[in-house]
Amino acid sequence: MAKRWDTLLVVLLLIAGFLLRAWNIATLPLGFSDEEITTLRLAESIRDGNVQVFFDTHPSGTESFFPILIAATKMIVGDGLFVMRFLPLMASLLTMALTFVVARRLFGRGVAFIALLAMLAGIWPIIAARTVTESALSALMMLVVLAAALKAFHLGRQIRPLSPTTGPYTVLAVAMAAAAYEHYTGLMAGIGIFVFVLYLRSTRQSVSRYLWWNSGYALLLALILALPYFISVLRNPTYSGPYIFIAERPSSIIALIESIGKTILGFFWLEAGDKNPAHNVPGLPLISYIEPVFLIFGIYGAVRLRRQANYGLLLIFFVLGLLPDMWLDKGPDYRALSFVSPLVYMLIGVGVFELVRFIKQSDIPISLSWLKKQQGRLAWPAPVVYLVALLMLLDFGANILRLRDNLFTNWSKRQDMQAAYHTDLGEIAHYLENNADGPPISICATPRPGTVADSRLLEWMLHRENIPFRIANCTSDLILTAGGSPMRLLFVDADERNNVPAPLLEWIRLAQPLENTSLPNGMGWIIDAEQALADMGGRLTTLNTLYYPRETGSPFETVGLPFRFNNSLTLIGIEPISDQPEFKPGDVLTVISYWRVDGPLPPDIGVFVRLHDTPQASPYNEINGFNVETKRLRPRDVVIQVGYLILPDTLRDQEYLLTLGVYEGRPTNQLPIFNPEAHQLRGNYLQISQPILINTED
Repeated sequence: MAKRWDTLLVVLLLIAGFLLRAWNIATLPLGFSDEEITTLRLAESIRDGNVQVFFDTHPSGTESFFPILIAATKMIVGDGLFVMRFLPLMASLLTMALTFVVARRLFGRGVAFIALLAMLAGIWPIIAARTVTESALSALMMLVVLAAALKAFHLGRQIRPLSPTTGPYTVLAVAMAAAAYEHYTGLMAGIGIFVFVLYLRSTRQSVSRYLWWNSGYALLLALILALPYFISVLRNPTYSGPYIFIAERPSSIIALIESIGKTILGFFWLEAGDKNPAHNVPGLPLISYIEPVFLIFGIYGAVRLRRQANYGLLLIFFVLGLLPDMWLDKGPDYRALSFVSPLVYMLIGVGVFELVRFIKQSDIPISLSWLKKQQGRLAWPAPVVYLVALLMLLDFGANILRLRDNLFTNWSKRQDMQAAYHTDLGEIAHYLENNADGPPISICATPRPGTVADSRLLEWMLHRENIPFRIANCTSDLILTAGGSPMRLLFVDADERNNVPAPLLEWIRLAQPLENTSLPNGMGWIIDAEQALADMGGRLTTLNTLYYPRETGSPFETVGLPFRFNNSLTLIGIEPISDQPEFKPGDVLTVISYWRVDGPLPPDIGVFVRLHDTPQASPYNEINGFNVETKRLRPRDVVIQVGYLILPDTLRDQEYLLTLGVYEGRPTNQLPIFNPEAHQLRGNYLQISQPILINTED
């Protein structure tokens, strides 16, 4: 009967832990951090066939184990914030279950229940369950190694001298190798097993003499399985995960001592926790309230009983798990402590029983001596047990409140967290997910540092496929969908509107704010520019004239507007460059051109404007670009492009001219110009009729 109640309680605790980890998992955090973007980028590379042990992700390498799992998830299920976090969520659930299993076998069900209860509301385990990085699996891999070791060594609360069998040691070897492939901290698992075997030998534990041969077999097999890992480390050390121990090593002995102190304080001291908003509510300690006291007693109890194999194993793995973060110069880093986090909660469970033992053996004040005279359910030491149980429940309640206030309420409101997770894009993804139907959507996004475009990040965040949207860098290009018909204009950052150049801002001023949306103020607008664009198109045919290329002495031949460069891109026209008759070196020419999309465009198409003295000569200056994602454009979309061409200081007093054209790939690969009336090729550029007269005199 008691076993059934134990099982029911474990199930209830696991369900509660799962609910805490799954609560708003698709929107908290609303976006991906740089580390998660790196993981997703590597997963894409793996899907393209680029599989390696390590990927170079400065300052050190990243193991491919976890990105391979993410790549498989993407192939089977697809993209989306929830989908990408499903694997870490399941890993977190398995971590809780294995923590209970390992703790119960090593120390009994009491320690196991306390460890599970403490982990249930732990701040880092809950954040790790929402993190698409390798640290989401580190704790699970360590527990798998421990569980395999318990089976192989016949270890429970006592180690039994039973004959070993090959199967469990083979599983142990595979687990050790897999832990190393998953994350650099996983190396500590293999080292831990090696040290534990030495510990068994040095403490003369009662074990089978065949254990030493089987342990050697497991360690050798793990080494063989990890050969590609070590070969990769030797071939490209700077690309490997362990290189972080060199890249972020302490600069001095003093720095090492400070790093050790920061790691220790990060467990319990307020504002001493991980400062990275992608790992933690900045500064929040790993454990809090009464848990640090239990942890101290747990460490004391484990040291006191260190000659017992179960406590020896716990101490070895705990100390080794602390070493990476103690060594790294920028600690505490909860990613580096992921390996050790389940052991912390086991030590808390051990500490509770050690505290009870300590109080039972201590002399109590005379004023409380009546407690030892109680009978029945209050017979000594029952009051001590009840007191500690009450402290545990109060601590659990306080941790739940801490989660509510710091994680579920305040974390998402922090600006540093929003910046770390790119929640500006997350807000747009959330809006697209729930408002895909309606007027077309054009997104203004300034390219951010990194190798992944905003549109790709949006695709990774979206659960629904084929949500149509256009995206452009509105500091130079503005997309008006379907000939300027009503559309929604979204800014990734509301402040980006301040960076829009004046010619494009004139069009954006036609917009009205979107109402009743989840978007922050200033990010969503609706614009109807159809009539204004039609009027502008009519004027552009007369505002600026374009010529076909010509030979010297031959007359100018006017280009009829609109002019189609290929089957997919049409020049509607160009606004006058300037109304001033003369220019000086250093002046800036504003070139505003209007382009209509008539079909699919190459991904690397661009527009050039060049300054020449003669079209056949090399340009004195040029502007190149087409800062829109061409694959998302649809027929009748209009792109308004603004370019700024600086007149070099080397120009002389003479007349210069501007040429315009389209290129594919690189600016030197210009598309040919075809005269549809004469049915002949006419070069690879058009000449803008307005001359640029330079006057260098003051």
